[in-house]
Amino acid sequence: MKLKASISIFLCAALAVFAKEEAKSDVTINSDELKYSFEENTAYLRGHVVVTDGERKLTTDNATVYFEDDKKGGDQAVEELGLKGVDGFSRVVAVGNVHVVFNDQTNTKTEVIADRGIWEKAQNKVVMTGGPPIVRNGSNYIR
Repeated sequence: MKLKASISIFLCAALAVFAKEEAKSDVTINSDELKYSFEENTAYLRGHVVVTDGERKLTTDNATVYFEDDKKGGDQAVEELGLKGVDGFSRVVAVGNVHVVFNDQTNTKTEVIADRGIWEKAQNKVVMTGGPPIVRNGSNYIR
């Protein structure tokens, strides 16, 4: 029980590095298939989904991007079945083979693997669940 709580705390702390706040977004999302719902202001992505934020990268099989109510995701540039310079989203829900890769404070490659990941932009965190999640940092890992 104590180990499970420690893993959860480590995951939240490590993955907070993935979601950074800036005035202009440098987030790019690519996938094999993209469907946008104007009514729901939501993008549905399927197949080889890659979300990059600077040097941080999230890959998954499927993802749903929820845009803020006052922003229209459809007004964004949609190029080659992907969203370039995505801004105005509130949450990304990734499902299936979710991998997050980033360099930590010591510039060591860190990788987190799970079945599901939810990136809450306003809270500046990503929560990974299912699998159970695995965290690799250099030659160390937690399962």
